Amino acid sequence: MSRARLFLDTNVLVSAVLFGGVPERLVDALRYSAADGLVSLHVLSEFVDVLTRPRFGIDEASAMALAEEIASFAEVVPVSAASGLWIADPDDDPVVEAALVGRATHLVTGDTLILAAKTRGIVVLTPAEAVSLIDEPHCG
Repeated sequence: MSRARLFLDTNVLVSAVLFGGVPERLVDALRYSAADGLVSLHVLSEFVDVLTRPRFGIDEASAMALAEEIASFAEVVPVSAASGLWIADPDDDPVVEAALVGRATHLVTGDTLILAAKTRGIVVLTPAEAVSLIDEPHCG
């Protein structure tokens, strides 16, 4: 069986940093090569934007350092905007498009619209489902 290629949506990365739990376990597993992690320029930009919102209290330099750390172990797909309509929310199109361009086997998100969408051959998982997937012996 081929190695899993997991594209992480912004909400998974933000949850990992701010709240820990299952999203953090998933990011740590990808950091230590349990599967191939993928993100995009769009996701990293959105990640920095969300973390630097006043309610989270993270300065831009720290948010950028976190994004650079993610880019050090995840393949960065050079998609920053979408060219086609994939799902119900156009704001999510760049995420789905980057997962397709990056040849992801799975898209990991907490976004209910993406979870409900048909994404042209990519299996969409919650972070908990992704952790279960990469814990299976045939995926790493």
